[in-house]
Amino acid sequence: MGRRRPAGVLWALVLLAAIPAARFPGSELATAGNSQAKWAVAGGWTYLALVVPRLGVDTVAVYRSADGARWVLDGALGRPGVRSALPALAAGEDGAVHAVWVDYGGPGHVWYARRGPGGWSAGRKLSPGEAYAGFPAVAAGPLGLHALWYGVQPSRLAPHGAVYEILHTAHGPGGWTPPQVISPGVPDALNPSAAPLGASLHAAWYQSDGRPYRVHHAVWSSGRWSAPQTVSPGGVQAMAVSLAASGGALHAAWQQYEGASPRVVYRRLRAGGLWSEPLVLGEGTDPAVGATDSRVVVAWVLGGRVRLRVLSGGSWSEVRDAGEGMHPTVSSTEPLWVAYTRRSQAGFDVVVRPVELPVRGSFPGWGLLGLAALYLLLRVAGALRRPRVIQGGKPP
Repeated sequence: MGRRRPAGVLWALVLLAAIPAARFPGSELATAGNSQAKWAVAGGWTYLALVVPRLGVDTVAVYRSADGARWVLDGALGRPGVRSALPALAAGEDGAVHAVWVDYGGPGHVWYARRGPGGWSAGRKLSPGEAYAGFPAVAAGPLGLHALWYGVQPSRLAPHGAVYEILHTAHGPGGWTPPQVISPGVPDALNPSAAPLGASLHAAWYQSDGRPYRVHHAVWSSGRWSAPQTVSPGGVQAMAVSLAASGGALHAAWQQYEGASPRVVYRRLRAGGLWSEPLVLGEGTDPAVGATDSRVVVAWVLGGRVRLRVLSGGSWSEVRDAGEGMHPTVSSTEPLWVAYTRRSQAGFDVVVRPVELPVRGSFPGWGLLGLAALYLLLRVAGALRRPRVIQGGKPP
């Protein structure tokens, strides 16, 4: 006999199922950048950073919503006529929202803007010099405000003539600190992901020292970085790492190649600094992880469709099919949201939908009338959950 599930949880399932998915225009790379946190929550609003077409040019924009169903444009951050992409968001303890992205007015540079009570500040170039900088991450919280990216350092040691390094800068009373390299070794360190956990900042990236790429992890605490440690198996190509933190734990997901098929792997860093054993969640690429105190969600792409699994109550759900799409990004909010890009008749759409709670076991004691009522409610919920177009239905 299945375990009885409290009625309150069941009603929560019904209400969550009734939240409609949102759909609005985006670019082909609207949600690209699996290592980046593209969500933030502040002042009762959920913010989502995307890339949208603006006067024929890809532009970073931020949308906000109070319920996840109705989204409005909060600000276009990219410069008019200049391509911008790969945005990331973080919310500070003071209620401000911080954004970083890549501005392609040149080879590519990291830019930054802040949203306070009066709206978004003007964007400013954050990465120094003229060399390329890309795939930025931003983190905020008790540890302060931090930004990371990978940058190019000219070198004769690498076959392509450059070394890709992970750089870090923090914002203090005097402004942003000079960027420092946190990824020693050559030739390549790419695509950082960052997650604050208590009074420390965790960063991960993938790096090669002339051997297969492996996932590296480092911790910023008390004003300094630890030496990076590898967390993916030796001799196995691993890349595209994504981080999220919740409940005193750090969650990491990446893709690794065992033979020709890429697999999505999950590990958890427990209190005391012990990593769990690697767990293969399924085949696919571009994993993104989101987490709350009660759940962890990992989404990825396989065969042109978004798949996901949910860790809840100590066990993982089966693989779910979220629909046709690419470049998933998962929030670390309640409720949890997944957004992804998919083709449409007009070009490309962004779909935003809630991640429903996994249902396990049977529900004794409901009786036929109760089950019939639940069936009708779910039918209504399914109708309500058909994708709705964002307010206005137009990009900025």
